[in-house]
Amino acid sequence: MHAQLDAAHQARAELGVRVNEIAEVVVEAHPNAASIVCTPGKETPRSAYDAKFSLPWSVAAMLHDGSVTVATYDRIDRPEVLALAARVRTEVVDFGGAAADQPGRIRIRTAQGATVTAEIPRSGGGPDDPDIDRLVTAKALGNLGPGGEEVVSAALGLAEAPSTAFLLAALESSSRQWTAAGEESR
Repeated sequence: MHAQLDAAHQARAELGVRVNEIAEVVVEAHPNAASIVCTPGKETPRSAYDAKFSLPWSVAAMLHDGSVTVATYDRIDRPEVLALAARVRTEVVDFGGAAADQPGRIRIRTAQGATVTAEIPRSGGGPDDPDIDRLVTAKALGNLGPGGEEVVSAALGLAEAPSTAFLLAALESSSRQWTAAGEESR
């Protein structure tokens, strides 16, 4: 599913932020993945956990929001994401090999008839990815929320640290900030 999300991110950049003009999204999925993330009803997940294993909903969230983080799944009832997820269709394609090593392919057709296609040869962030450090740092910052910079800095300094106490303190501080930010948004 990660390669498809990377392809959706690329397609969004090519399309611009005109997600309300999307008539149809076609996402290719490996047969082994499709049986988990593309079954009927996945476009309307019942829980955050269910949404994390929903290719239609997650692709719709990526196209709508421009990123997918832990916070993406806090509100799975967003009408604009659900409406877009209903327009996501899956084509099962046997790429050969493991589902985790599949390419990501997505085609978007707008209401005006324009088509945007994006293809990613494989999901980013693997051990051979020359951009792995930047990708992992960006993902961590996106998921850690407030205080994330302190946690990332502490994690990057672990090799030279005499103990993990400073990392634990950074994590605790980030957790407090995350909780406070969540309470303010309620």
